[in-house]
Amino acid sequence: MLRRAPPGEPRSVMRSAGEEVEPRRVGLSEADVQSMWRAVERLYGTGLHPAMVICIRVRGQVVLHRSLGHASGNGPQDPFFGEPMACEPHTPFNLFSASKVVTGLLMHQAAVEGHLDLDGRVADYIPEFGKRGKEAVTIRDVLSHRAGFSRGPENLTNVDVLNDWSALIGHLCDLEAEAPAGTETSYHALTGGFILAEVLHRATGSDIQTYLTKTIREPMGFEHFAYGAPDSVLPRVARSVWTGPRPRYPISKWFKEALGTDVESVDSFFRDDRLMRHVIPSGNIVATASEVCRFFEMLLRGGTWEGVQVLSPEAVREAVRPMPSLGWDKALKLPMRYSAGCMLGSRAVSVFGIQTPRAFGHVGYTHVVGWADPERDLSVAFLNSGKPIFTPEFLIWLNVMRTISARVPRRLEPAI
Repeated sequence: MLRRAPPGEPRSVMRSAGEEVEPRRVGLSEADVQSMWRAVERLYGTGLHPAMVICIRVRGQVVLHRSLGHASGNGPQDPFFGEPMACEPHTPFNLFSASKVVTGLLMHQAAVEGHLDLDGRVADYIPEFGKRGKEAVTIRDVLSHRAGFSRGPENLTNVDVLNDWSALIGHLCDLEAEAPAGTETSYHALTGGFILAEVLHRATGSDIQTYLTKTIREPMGFEHFAYGAPDSVLPRVARSVWTGPRPRYPISKWFKEALGTDVESVDSFFRDDRLMRHVIPSGNIVATASEVCRFFEMLLRGGTWEGVQVLSPEAVREAVRPMPSLGWDKALKLPMRYSAGCMLGSRAVSVFGIQTPRAFGHVGYTHVVGWADPERDLSVAFLNSGKPIFTPEFLIWLNVMRTISARVPRRLEPAI
């Protein structure tokens, strides 16, 4: 298995942001916080993640904001000589598919501003899209993975294709529908984001990067939180590294069905530095854990951050409102709950922990996750650099979220 053991004990590579409040101020104990941190340390001990940062807010206060490991230079294929670059609490990471929440909120905000109708057809904004069975697809269908074009062309994971946005949109418009709009759930890993960005551009006259900057990044004072990263920032971004075994059948088959290409092509695509020079609305927001946690905290507060109304309360409510369940996700081969833009929690067990029926957020390739839970008044960002796909240690990753949900009690009056 391709992995390098973490150098030294976790304490020797741990750094704190120095902003954690006393747990009792938010109704927790020191034991609660230590339990959450031990779950993170246990995951780091697997060697699957050279770098990780976690930021947790409870009732608006930071109770945990720490990093472990190295942002670069300590991957399985890195040379053993040289000094790895430390991962700091404010090291930026690629969020991968967790970017979908941000793109979704931008679409909801544009709808509130009157630029577009989420129940309008995509073809009303992109006429050339309305063919080959995609005529009835709505924007809401795309946001909720019910648009029927989850598998893109194989060259979609070729970075060179991103050099010509118009041609890329043309390729997606030429796709044949896999199912009638709204009839089945099938996770749109990459395809949907490009179409949403093009709709936004044609409806508002603004490209999605500019709209993100104006709508969220500048009002919240974020340093990063953009699609991709400029060359000046790229050396500071945590390096994504493959740390697990190459998936075999049936995982390899599932991967190809979900993303339209093989694992090796996807891994090469996501680790290519040129990726950061482009806008990939479904998969390349670059941000720190603090920024991601603040973003979800803003959503918990109905779109408000430090007295500034960043997003409309209506946009937030619509973005987290559950879609009627269709049960099984055909692409992910899992039972999934979605809103028009988010993955949702469950009354039993979900990726956001136990008893999280009102939680909303998203997972990113493969163990990146950000979410908010109104019933716990909780917002979390847990960013990791390893890409192990599926290993037995997946359960140790899930245990981090389980521990957080177990240690932060549910409240009778949800935050939103």
